[in-house]
Amino acid sequence: MSFKTKLVLFATFLVMVVALSLSAILLRFQTKTYKEQQEEYRENIVRSLAQVAREAMLIDDETDMVNYLAMLKRTPDIGYAMVLSPGGKVIVHTDPLMINKVLNDEPTEKALAYRAHQNPLTQKLTQPDGKEIINLSLPIMIGLTPAVFRGAAQIGFDKKNSDLILQGKLRGARVQIGSALVFSLILGVCLAFLLAWVLTRSIDTLKTGARTIGEGKLGHRIQINTGDELQELAAEFNLMASKLGELDQMKQDFISNVTHELRSPITSIRGYLDLLLKEAGGPLTHLQKDYLSIIKNSTVRLGRFIDNLLDVAKIEAQKLKLVPETLALYELSHEMEVLFKPQMEEKKIKFSSTITPNGPLAFVDKDKLAEVFINLTSNAVKFTPEDGEIKFGAREFPTYLEVSIQDSGVGIPKDMMGKLFSKFEQVKTNKGLARQQKGTGLGLAIVKGIIEAHGGKIWIESPALNGKGTAFIFTIPKLTDEIKAKLNLD
Repeated sequence: MSFKTKLVLFATFLVMVVALSLSAILLRFQTKTYKEQQEEYRENIVRSLAQVAREAMLIDDETDMVNYLAMLKRTPDIGYAMVLSPGGKVIVHTDPLMINKVLNDEPTEKALAYRAHQNPLTQKLTQPDGKEIINLSLPIMIGLTPAVFRGAAQIGFDKKNSDLILQGKLRGARVQIGSALVFSLILGVCLAFLLAWVLTRSIDTLKTGARTIGEGKLGHRIQINTGDELQELAAEFNLMASKLGELDQMKQDFISNVTHELRSPITSIRGYLDLLLKEAGGPLTHLQKDYLSIIKNSTVRLGRFIDNLLDVAKIEAQKLKLVPETLALYELSHEMEVLFKPQMEEKKIKFSSTITPNGPLAFVDKDKLAEVFINLTSNAVKFTPEDGEIKFGAREFPTYLEVSIQDSGVGIPKDMMGKLFSKFEQVKTNKGLARQQKGTGLGLAIVKGIIEAHGGKIWIESPALNGKGTAFIFTIPKLTDEIKAKLNLD
């Protein structure tokens, strides 16, 4: 799972936890608020009834009380409402049949005994039919000190209907909170993606830059301007690349100078060895000739190694000069077959090629491409066991040719494929044939440099031939009609 995915999931989870927690707290607070409002509503209703009854008693007119009770009767959550005299007689009632009746039940006695109180008396009752009632009563006091008790205002609220009204309000609140929750989650997820994109963009830039520097492109610089630790880390990478670049340049200068200085004495040694072998300095014994031949072969190998170092230095400095010309691939294919015929016959290696004399034409530097063919064919011969097979092939595309050199040798481990084109890298395996082969490890780096200098690319496929071995595949420029027109070729 990528860091970006983890960050998005974590941020989304965090937003969900916070949003759900806030929603739960808000719903709980809203429920408490609605219950308090309901209680306040009940108290206001009974206070209003007591006030209307007080004013009606002062003017000795029950009309206002009757009208107010008629209005209360139409209220869904009110089961009944009445005004009682000090003796418990019903003065007015929402049920006309109850008027003038004398009530002496316990709730009524408590309501009449509840005098000189400013807050209503709340009683929870259960009627014979099982209906739950919340009964609120308030004394009706007239006059100042001492106030005269003239009765009590009493209202019974139907608990079931009251709860239904409360649940309706809470349902609306839940819808609003739920909508806000969904919006918050969507916004939170969007912000999580935005945050992940902002953070991982810098990390991706840092990762890409580090990979580029790791590939040897030491002139690359990582550009991050976030003003945080990532910018500091990028600056450290850039400083490291700068230091490595300086060291690499020192190394290249050293190799270039040393190889140039070694080239002249090596050439001189080889010249004098040739003279000695021709007995220009006097007759030699067979043993002396053998020793001198060994010295000459060693100087040849040393000279080849120095030439390889110079080629690598030119490639890295992008100073490899190409002289492109028209070339039939069959020429190089046939030349490799002749050049390596002794080694292949010795190991009984079968050679085949699908490149024909009338095959495709390339537009390349012949000498440099010959070096590529020699290097790859030499590797194929070295790493192919007895009775093995080597095959050349080419495919034609509109603007380029794809060439393959395949063998049925030991193959290349997957973890080595990306490293073989680096300098001084060689296949490391436990198989005896590969372990016996020795080299400088510069050949494939030179091959890659030559191919890329032609604007092509090279890659490895393993296994390649008959389910085993290795295939080196590369692309080179094709002789197109456009090139022919530029060169005035028929």
